[in-house]
Amino acid sequence: MKSTILGSALFALIASSAQAELYNCRFPNVKSALGWIAPIIVLNVQRPSGDMLISDPVIQMLSGAPIEPRLLNESDKVLSISWDLKGVDRRSKSARMRYTMVLNKQRLSANVRAEPLGYSNVLNGRGKCAVGQLPS
Repeated sequence: MKSTILGSALFALIASSAQAELYNCRFPNVKSALGWIAPIIVLNVQRPSGDMLISDPVIQMLSGAPIEPRLLNESDKVLSISWDLKGVDRRSKSARMRYTMVLNKQRLSANVRAEPLGYSNVLNGRGKCAVGQLPS
């Protein structure tokens, strides 16, 4: 079910432009992240504008649609982005989680860091990405 919802949302991501860079990143060992780092994260970068959309099952659950991440840094080798999700705590709809993803475009690897704002916890995930492929 999660992959069907994610797949539907991602279709909208890639349907908008033939000049999109689509990164399908898989994070196989995120059990220690307590479900806050998804096993699949998809990033769509529109060229030449640089507009971006990101989606995963956590984003879909909390936002209902892909969101726009903030660009932190981009070079030929690395793309760094960040995004916040609100309502991550059922008791407090104001609780937020800050995500940072560093994508190595040459090695097609990614690191994701999730920080619940106001707490000392830090959750990490390391994965591999494929270019131009939707998750199966």
